[in-house]
Amino acid sequence: MVTYTLLFVGTKLEFPLLSSLYSFTVLLPYFGVLIRRIHDVGKSGWFCLVPFYNLYLACCDSEFGQNEYGENPKGLGNDEIHEIGIEQE
Repeated sequence: MVTYTLLFVGTKLEFPLLSSLYSFTVLLPYFGVLIRRIHDVGKSGWFCLVPFYNLYLACCDSEFGQNEYGENPKGLGNDEIHEIGIEQE
């Protein structure tokens, strides 16, 4: 809504840079969140550039336990990874 308002005002005032700056500042955090979500699934962040596949990855469940990008954000399986190799009494 804000983007369309700024686009409309920017074109009426012959200042389209206003809407472009806003769109750019909104897109940067969006891609950051999308890449973190794709890392939770265990895929590379470059998959966010593939149309429709990134939507599928954003809706998938995260991997159980740790992956190469870090721990599971839900906490599922993180304890089991830390207990591997420890003798049980």
